[in-house]
Amino acid sequence: MEAAGGGYDLHPELVALIETHEATLAAIEARTLQADVRLKSEIISRALDGALTASGVAPEMRKAVGALLQADLAFEVVDEPQGQQAYAISAYGPISVANAVSSWLETDDGEAYRLKSVKAAPGRYHEMMRGLRTVH
Repeated sequence: MEAAGGGYDLHPELVALIETHEATLAAIEARTLQADVRLKSEIISRALDGALTASGVAPEMRKAVGALLQADLAFEVVDEPQGQQAYAISAYGPISVANAVSSWLETDDGEAYRLKSVKAAPGRYHEMMRGLRTVH
C-alpha cells in the first residue's frame, strides 16, 4: 500500500503477523535464557557437591555448605572440549571448584565443616591391647 508522503505502508494484517512473530521470538529467547541460567546453576551445584564429597564434608551438610560457598564466591561455567565445567573466580582468575572448596575449608568460616582427624592418644593402643588380652 502506498503511503501518503511517498514510500509504502505495510498492510495491517501483515503488521499484526510480524508483531505476533516478534512476541513469540521474545518468549522463546526468555525461556532459553532461563533454561541456560538453570543449567549453569546445576553444573555449579554438582561441581560443588563433588568437591565437598571429596573433601569429606558430611552428606547432610553439603547442601548448606554449597549455599554458603555460592554466597561467598563467584562461579562461572566455561565451555570446554569435555563439556561445560564450573570454575570459582578468585582474585587471580578462575580456579577449580575443588581448589576453591579446599581453600575455603581451611578458613575460619570453613573450619566447622572440615573433616576431623581422630588420632589415638599416645600409649592408648598398648593399654587397650593389654586390656583385651586380660579378657580372654
